[in-house]
Amino acid sequence: MQRADDREMYISDITYAELWHGIHLLPAGKRRTNLEEWVEGDLCMHFFNRVVSVGLGVARRYGSLMARAEKNDSLQARWIL
Repeated sequence: MQRADDREMYISDITYAELWHGIHLLPAGKRRTNLEEWVEGDLCMHFFNRVVSVGLGVARRYGSLMARAEKNDSLQARWIL
């Protein structure tokens, strides 16, 4: 398998939302700080101008499912699309 050229790779804004969601669930400390710095620094620079927007409909559905999952304290609702 041939390795993909990093310049041809993209990231979704939902991926960023998931990363921030996970980071905000962590307690304050070195691990959380390191992850915040990585996302804001390295990851954002790596994918600068290569962020795919999923659109308002997908974002709305994503937000609804995440809220339902947290209200139900269940991960199952996160993956029902």
